[in-house]
Parts: sequence; C-alpha cells; structure tokens
Amino acid sequence: MEIIFRQWDARAEVPRRYLKYPLVDSGVYICDVAKWASAAMHIDIRGDYIIRLHGGVQGEVDDIRRIVRIWNRHRIRGTLKVAGTPGNPQTVQMRARQPMGRSHLSANVRENVPENTINSMRGYLNKLQGPAERTDPRAAVWVDWIEFEGPFYPKDRPKWEDILFPGKPTGKGSPYIWDESKIRELIEEFAFEAFRRRQPETEYIDALHSLYQKNRTAGQNQRDAMVEVMGVVLASPGFLFIHEPIPATGQGATSSRLTKRELAIRLSYFLWSSPPDNELYAADLSDAGTLSQQIGRMLADPKAIAFRDGFISQWAEFDRYDAITVDNCQHIRFNEGVQQDAKQEVREFFGELINENLPASNLIDSYFVMVNSALATHYGIDLPNPKNADFQKVTLPPDSPRGGMMTQAAFLVTGSNGERSSPVIRGALVMEKLLHNKPAPPPPNVPELGAASKEPKTNREMVELHQRQAVCASCHKKMDVIGFGLENFDTIGRWRDTEKVGRKQIPIELGGTLPDGLAFKDVNELKAVLLKHEEQLAEELVESILAYALGRTIEFSDSDDVAAIMARLKKDKYPIRSMIREIALSPLFKKRG
Repeated sequence: MEIIFRQWDARAEVPRRYLKYPLVDSGVYICDVAKWASAAMHIDIRGDYIIRLHGGVQGEVDDIRRIVRIWNRHRIRGTLKVAGTPGNPQTVQMRARQPMGRSHLSANVRENVPENTINSMRGYLNKLQGPAERTDPRAAVWVDWIEFEGPFYPKDRPKWEDILFPGKPTGKGSPYIWDESKIRELIEEFAFEAFRRRQPETEYIDALHSLYQKNRTAGQNQRDAMVEVMGVVLASPGFLFIHEPIPATGQGATSSRLTKRELAIRLSYFLWSSPPDNELYAADLSDAGTLSQQIGRMLADPKAIAFRDGFISQWAEFDRYDAITVDNCQHIRFNEGVQQDAKQEVREFFGELINENLPASNLIDSYFVMVNSALATHYGIDLPNPKNADFQKVTLPPDSPRGGMMTQAAFLVTGSNGERSSPVIRGALVMEKLLHNKPAPPPPNVPELGAASKEPKTNREMVELHQRQAVCASCHKKMDVIGFGLENFDTIGRWRDTEKVGRKQIPIELGGTLPDGLAFKDVNELKAVLLKHEEQLAEELVESILAYALGRTIEFSDSDDVAAIMARLKKDKYPIRSMIREIALSPLFKKRG
C-alpha cells in the first residue's frame, strides 16, 4: 500500500498541487513536475547572442535555488541568478556564442542542481532544506519568458570571407564564385593564407586544381568540389605545423635569428593562437620600437583572450581538476554550473592581472575576486550586479579569507580526492605553482593516507600519522603544513570552521610552522608568509610563460635569459602584462629552437 500511495503522490497529487500555483497559465515553475523551461530558434548565422530570462523566485528559498543553469543540447552555456518574484518579475541576461555549423540555437533553463538529481529533485531538496509535505512540488524559480537577441558580429570577419570577397562586403560580387577560370587562383590564394603567407609550389597548386576538376567532372557542384581541396590543404603539414627552418646562406638572416615573417607568426600564435593579421605581417619587427608597439596592440586586442585562456588552462592544469569526481550526494552544492564557473573564475582572474598589469603576488593574495552569481553564492559574497551573468570584479573586505589563486574553488577541488580535502595535495600544489619548488613524486609502495588509521580522524591527524613513516617525512614536512593552512576550505572550496569526523563535527585546528621557521595562525597569515617568496613565484611564471611561447620546456641553458627578464621586472614587483611583454621582447623569443 505504501508503494501505491507514493506512486499516486508522484503521478497525481504533486501535478495537481502544481496547478494551484497562481501564474501556472502564463509561465513555468521549475520543479519536479516541470524540470526545465526551453526556448529555441533556427538560425543560419554564427555569432554572439544575448539570452534573456524574465521571471522571479517563488517564496523564501535557499540562495542556491535562485541560480539557474543555461544549457543547450551540447554544453552548458552558463549560470544566472534569478531576481524578483512572480508578482514583480525581473530580467537577467547572459551572452552566448553560437558555434559554426550549428543551425539550432537553444536555451534550456533548470535549477543549477547536481547532475545526478535531475530526475530526483525531492531527495536533493530534502537534503538542502529538510523534508516537506509529500504533495508539495516546492518550486523555486518561475520563468515568464526567454528571448534571444543577435547575432552580434566580431570586428574582423573570417579569413575565408576576405579571400572570397576582397575589399567588398560579404555576399556582394565575389570575383571567384561561379567563375571556373578563377578557381586555380582561388586555390592558390587559400593555400597561401593557410600556409601563413608562404608561397606554395606550382606543382602543389596544379595537383589541387586537378583534384577540383576531377570532382567537377564527376558531377559535384562548385562548393562540394572545393571542400575536398580545402580539406587536403588543412590536413597538410604546412598548415598543421609551424615551420622555422634554418635559412640558406644569402637569405638575409642568421641561422639562429627568426625572419620577420617567422617572428610575426611566433608572436601571433603566442598572444592570439591564430595567424598574424595584415598589420603584423607588414610590420618591421626587427625594429625594437615597432615590435614593442605591436605587442601592446596585440595585448589590447580581444583576440588576446586566447593567450589568457590557453596559458592559464595549461598552467593551472584543468585536466587534473576535470579528473576529480566530487561526490554530489555528499556535496550537494557542487553542481555542474559551479564546476564550470570555477574554471572560468581562474581565467577571468588571470585576465584581470593582465589587463591591470598587477603584480604576480596577486596569485598568492589579492584584494579582489572575479566571480559571477553562482560563485558569489558559493563563497557567500555579495555581487554588485546579480542580473548579469558576466564575471565581476568584487573588492574584498580586509578580513576576508578569499583572494588569490589558492582560495579559488578550482584550486581547492584539485587539492582533494573528491570526498575530502587533502592538505598533502594542496600543499604540493602551492609548492609547485606558487613557490617554484615541485615536490618529488612519492616513492613506490607508499600506503594511502587513509590506511594510516582504522579509527576516524581529522585530516590533520591522518597526515601527521603518515609523516611518522621515515620514507614520507622529508617531503611531507615541507608541504603538509601549507595544506593545513587551507583546511578551513572544504572539498568544494566553501568555508568551514569544523570538519566531519565519523558522526561528529570537530573544530579545525589552525596554523603551523614552515621549515624556514615562519609560523602562521590562519589562512591570511599563511598568505603573508608565502608573499615573502614572490621572487620564486615570478620565476615560476616567467619560465612557464616562456615555455608556452616557445613550445618547449625551459632548459638550464636558458637561465641567463630568464634571469635577465626577472631583473627587468623586479623593480615593479613582477607585473603580469609587463612580464608577457618582456618575454616577447627577449632575445630568446626571437631565436630559433
């Protein structure tokens, strides 16, 4: 009988209760009955769009239930914090890019809950706010309407359009379309640009033109015949790899120094992850003033976001973060939206250091954070403009434990095993990324930390037991104490004063003393201690950015160049934008290999 009544509740009583909400005829209440709201449109134009959601929040709910996740059939677009009420709805918005090749622009809106609760909202809500009447759907967000605005186009049009419509608006009188006599010229122009303005050999173009003619003879139209030709070009080594061959004698370049074209290409892929534009190709980069001017122009261009995202994603090792499986049943506030937003926080924070040319020490401690609504809720921070999905710069109060990379959710989750925080992993990450002192890998056959005791113990007690093993003590003495300073942050990066041990909540034991004798009492004092090592942090960044720029590891033979860059940056405390500039201006960047 109990099973029958439960089924009756779910299939009849809960939907019936849903229909009693006052605005059910004009909008959608997100809950067990209506798990999401959707909007979609067919488009043929790639570009940026604004997605707007008009609605409100039903009743008094936990702040996390005000956050909705926007996704399409392929990926999460972002998160939004719903404002207002059903009686006084408000509009919130976000910007979204529609990739090439997608003709269906969609936005699905649901509560930002862990993925494994999509079909079991009741269990999630019971954990979040306690059990309620079985017949209550407990809706939080009411959606009135969703709309799209766009497309918004970037300033520069794609290179292929420049080739097809040289000096003309796209779609207006191409000299190549429908003119078979000009197809060979079109193929040559495309290959020339694909090979980064290196002239292809005549025999190569002839072979591509013959392939095109063969396709046309077989009955293909002009577009389909060109697709295979373009595919051959884009699959060739000349496109896939950057060639910096040693020039033959008499070509106006030494064997070690890059040509102007090669330097333009290296600089463009360093800062833009794309080929040079016309201005960069034409610039005389052998002149120091011109090179400096071009670096400044490129860093100010929106395309420089490619360096921000490309470098910091590798340096922060997002692959390690993505590999951590957080137990959503235990950590119900770590949902898919927060998981993605945490990575974006790292990108946005590093971008702010570049834009404002702030010292490298901000990675240890900063007076601000870069957060959106979901992360502000996760951290317990008030956001100035919650109606916008953009990340915003928020100044922290003087006593805030936040600020710096090591208090960001992505860093703290990476320093865990998905179930509990790990002082060992967090300490090792700080040593490697912020102190330029990567710990040695553990010796073989070292037992897991959890094997140190059969009785429930705090993280600190487990680690201290582990340290008693002679084979572990030397390394752990350095890094574990740093990790102890971050124990007020739980597995998912939220602040805590106690730690669950068995069935009890035990107060976190704070503080410690580093091997150099410097002591700290809490996370803010730990930051102050680590700030004394800003030179090591700067050296880690200089070497890492150099490796990214050159596409190779930094060797001992590069140490003089690294020292010269460091010396030029020291007076201003190693500002990040200046660091990028000095690396691009350095003799090492201009040399082959």
